Amino acid sequence: MQEDDAKSSEQWRKIARYAVSCPSPHNTQPFRLRILSDREAEIVFLPRRGLYVADPEGRFTWLTAGIFAEICSIAAHGLGFELDCATDFSPMYKGGDTQTPQVISR
Repeated sequence: MQEDDAKSSEQWRKIARYAVSCPSPHNTQPFRLRILSDREAEIVFLPRRGLYVADPEGRFTWLTAGIFAEICSIAAHGLGFELDCATDFSPMYKGGDTQTPQVISR
């Protein structure tokens, strides 16, 4: 791994540390940041940490996703770079699936 790659990976880890502590319904933190490369990461929804019974439509979950993405953006800005997110607004809990992780943004 080159020094620049190592530095970028560390920056992503710093962003992730900020983001996982963002508020969520019942404090479940159902999102994680999956680092793909020095320039790209995904926001992953973990439905087993969601509130399917209380929020089957995913309304609060989408609000939490927005908060998570904004915290990532603020943290990145603090490190000197900007994030550009492309979000997939497919339904949460596809087909009632409460187990399979779902990529919601990249």
